Amino acid sequence: MITLFRNGKVFTPGLGNSDSFAVDDNRFIPVEQAAAPDRIVDLKGKFVCPGFIDTHLHLIGYGRALCCCDLNEHTGSLQEMSDYMREYLDRTPLQEGQWLFARGWNDDCFTDVRRPVNRHDLDLISTEVPIYAGRTCGHCVCVNTKALEVMGVTVDTPAPEGGRIGVENGELTGMFFDNAINIVRNGMPNPDVEEIKVYIMAACRALNSFGVTSVMTDDFTALYRWPKVTKAYRQLADDGILPVRVYQQSYFDTPGKLDEFNNAGYTTGTGDDMYRIGPLKMIADGAVGAHTAFLSEPYTDMPDTCGTAIYTQEVLDQMIGLANRKDMQIAIHAIGDGCVDMVLSAYEKAFAEHPRVDHRDTLIHCLVTRPDQLPRMKKLGLRVHFQSAFLDYHCRIAEQRLGHERAMNAYAWKTMRDMGIPVSNSSDAPVEVPAPLRGIQLAVTRKSVDGTAAPLNPAECFTVEEAIAGYTTDAVYGSFDEKVKGQIAPGFLADFTILDTDPMTCSPDEIVKIKVLETWMNGKQIYGNEG
Repeated sequence: MITLFRNGKVFTPGLGNSDSFAVDDNRFIPVEQAAAPDRIVDLKGKFVCPGFIDTHLHLIGYGRALCCCDLNEHTGSLQEMSDYMREYLDRTPLQEGQWLFARGWNDDCFTDVRRPVNRHDLDLISTEVPIYAGRTCGHCVCVNTKALEVMGVTVDTPAPEGGRIGVENGELTGMFFDNAINIVRNGMPNPDVEEIKVYIMAACRALNSFGVTSVMTDDFTALYRWPKVTKAYRQLADDGILPVRVYQQSYFDTPGKLDEFNNAGYTTGTGDDMYRIGPLKMIADGAVGAHTAFLSEPYTDMPDTCGTAIYTQEVLDQMIGLANRKDMQIAIHAIGDGCVDMVLSAYEKAFAEHPRVDHRDTLIHCLVTRPDQLPRMKKLGLRVHFQSAFLDYHCRIAEQRLGHERAMNAYAWKTMRDMGIPVSNSSDAPVEVPAPLRGIQLAVTRKSVDGTAAPLNPAECFTVEEAIAGYTTDAVYGSFDEKVKGQIAPGFLADFTILDTDPMTCSPDEIVKIKVLETWMNGKQIYGNEG
């Protein structure tokens, strides 16, 4: 069936505007071929752009956050957080053996105390139910005393390499950092395929409401095992009900686990337009907010630490070298400049041993970089999936954590783009809300959404067109999809989003207020804002 959409502001970054487009089945076709359409849709002057693409998030983790005790809106104080968790537990009956799962607290936002959560805080909520409370960054977790008992963790429990178990004055604090979080995840009930499908669909419905039609997601964890995750996605896709295209950033931390995955028939490109395996994903350091991103020099506000390098250089070389020899795409979480040094060295060694053409390997986040590192990134042909959404929080803490000079060299994604390093935008949900319009505004203004914090290095501001491209035309290359999606053009998949306001003409400070009216995928409407 041919549908003609007309009387709109149809935008594809770099290709200009038009007022109409046509769809036949699941693809765009030339408007000239829609002279006698089966249906005509009047866009009434609304703005239309390609469906938004989020190039790094945790879709299943985001879905679970939507289905659990979400602390993001209740982290103004420790008391507020505790009251909300207590209220949630009272109205949400748990079965025998179930944990209270919560995430989203941020001690930088607490107004009553200036410290992270500890197990004693959580014991005031319950001493009978195991509690998991994840920090918003995802790089530290606090549990209560009951959870420690269930897991059998004591002060003598060794932390894995690249992780830390919190101990103060000879007692457990209940805190677990980076790789040590796997101790907690392994001690929790493991979701089955049907439960994972519930999380997937909850996340996808929310993503559609933000205009998102495609994601690159890191879902494989100790809690969400890859065979179950792959089966859940495959069943939803085969049933024709998966409403977001998924490119899986496949997390593995040892050669044996990667070999097992590859030997089961999975590697970059395995799958179809709805669910496809992407790169090997690794997490090489922590987060700036938690003081665990690995810096080359100590934190300004915590001078006794440079953060955490999760892998030794030897292990990083081994893993990147192995995937490179297998011609598998690679994506590495690297936030601190010390971590970036290690990752670049590993790539240089791997490419010298086994050169690859058009590999599209990626650095994810790339927050704290030095000017001397950027030419190395470009020479290696690396891409960057950044998160402008972080700036709403980081413009308040960057100088505190890093000092003025490092902060002025950090978050340098515009400089990277101008140098010819390919970049794209993303949310890292559930760390941030996966709302591209919010991300676009932050990329353009680099100041807090509420306007209370000044812009962080305004020289790094994107234009609105560049910011839209970060979620559309620039976002497709990381999944080798530049000839398939990301444009409203003949032959491309008919994924698009209709907005109530043109972001090119409204005030940059108002972009976040733009409403998504409709989201379409494969030529079918998958979301409509009836209001």
